[in-house]
Amino acid sequence: MSSTRKLKRALVVISPDLVDPGSPRESALISRALELAKASGCELELFHACYDPSLEQGMFGSDPAVLDEKQRVTNREAALLAELVVRLKSEGVTVHHDVRWDHPRTDAILRKIEDSQPDLVLKESREHDFVMGLTRNTDWDLIRKSPANVWFVSGSTAPVSTVTTAIGISTRNDEPFSAVDYDVFRTAAGMAKGFNAKHYPVHAFQAPSGMAMYAAYAPDMVAAVSAPAQSGRLARDRQQVAAAHGRSIRAFADSLGIAADEIRVEEGHRAEVLPRVARELESNLIVMGARSLSRWARVVRPVTAEPVLAETPCDVLFVKDDAEARIPVASEPPLRGTPPIDLERALTDPQAFFGSPLSVASHEQISPALRRRILQIWEQYVRAQMTAEGEGGTVGTTSVDVMDEIHAAKARLLCDEPPEAAPQRSLAAVR
Repeated sequence: MSSTRKLKRALVVISPDLVDPGSPRESALISRALELAKASGCELELFHACYDPSLEQGMFGSDPAVLDEKQRVTNREAALLAELVVRLKSEGVTVHHDVRWDHPRTDAILRKIEDSQPDLVLKESREHDFVMGLTRNTDWDLIRKSPANVWFVSGSTAPVSTVTTAIGISTRNDEPFSAVDYDVFRTAAGMAKGFNAKHYPVHAFQAPSGMAMYAAYAPDMVAAVSAPAQSGRLARDRQQVAAAHGRSIRAFADSLGIAADEIRVEEGHRAEVLPRVARELESNLIVMGARSLSRWARVVRPVTAEPVLAETPCDVLFVKDDAEARIPVASEPPLRGTPPIDLERALTDPQAFFGSPLSVASHEQISPALRRRILQIWEQYVRAQMTAEGEGGTVGTTSVDVMDEIHAAKARLLCDEPPEAAPQRSLAAVR
């Protein structure tokens, strides 16, 4: 997938804890997705893969009652996600959503990418502590297996104001740049322009040390070993490497129509240089390339992507090469969630959708959190209409009795909940 084409659709991978009305929090992922959509005009598709291993135990996994429970859970979480969609649409953004019962999580995401063909995938950066490539988790696997570019969002909700671009993927002295580098640079330049941000291309090269194998995992070790040996043949080799990279930088800059001095050149391994430069520049986003490597290849070959993601406090966007993606095949079609009611209409015009406030409180197909939200919206509408009438506006059909009914519905909803259940906020409260 070419990274230089116009951004039309971004797939936003929703973390399980965001689809939980009991633990709402500030969502950097949603803030970044909204910022991206407004800056680029792209549409968003929110995706959540739900799963409960307790419903997959042995022979009971295909029992009709178990299947019904899976569908109920999937529908419930689809309703929670639909509420967030309504809020994002109110910001003027085109949004779709999809909830599936699918597992393992990485495979579910890859299958969704194959189905939707997004130009970009956004996901919270949740995995750290990269150790020799021996661990396996969703973030690392998506870096290598996703056919689409992947943007990992850090915890910051600050707008994108500074973009740092890593160019020069190859470690070979005679070929420090590849076709992906041009995609990386153009993608980063486009992002910087869209966000009206500063753009700093960075090229890191490593002097010969005889320990390139370990450079991806312990750059400080490499620096310690190579520092004393700055004379004789090693010193001459270092000068030749630096000169070769300098010539390549000038050729690369000329091909892009920019000045060579616009590209910052640093000696050292990229896994050490990029996080350091990003901190110095107070970057919000690093853009870099990523190869499609197997898990074993991550162990035996020097890598940069995973250590950079683990060590960098800001967002990282990985521009993928054109290697053919390996999409895992599901053993059976995943269940898809459907909200039990038209939440968009219910949340934007509850008085027209429901017969009365009490019918909202008794609607057991949707969660108590969503019912509370609907009653709050209804109350806000009634108060606004009563205020308008009091200020001499057109008298409508609003009655004080409606407000009493809303209060009665809230009280009934509270009484129907277990005593230990504290009031919960819904996903729409995530800001």
